Amino acid sequence: MPETDLKVFIHDYKKSHRNSGAQPVVNRQYLTVSEYAEKTRRSPVTVRQMCANGKIDGAVKDGKSWLIPMSEPSDMTALREENIRLIKENTRLTGLLNSIVAMATAK
Repeated sequence: MPETDLKVFIHDYKKSHRNSGAQPVVNRQYLTVSEYAEKTRRSPVTVRQMCANGKIDGAVKDGKSWLIPMSEPSDMTALREENIRLIKENTRLTGLLNSIVAMATAK
């Protein structure tokens, strides 16, 4: 979806849903920061920073909110892989820390 089409969509959506509390249409082609964060197991703050730094291709700002294209499987795959790596590293470091604490308390 070209950027101009996105702007028209956002404008029309805002105009038709003002103060209605309605949720966006199900078939939209963009994710919110929260949705993207959930899918990639990142915090919303991290995702916002990634959008601001241009690390998520196609992310566009709508007022104070970011819209992220759904068709970013490479980003999501890379983020999931990085998360798995960080979880393993965290587990390893926690094990080392527990060993150090056990040795310190045994003396």
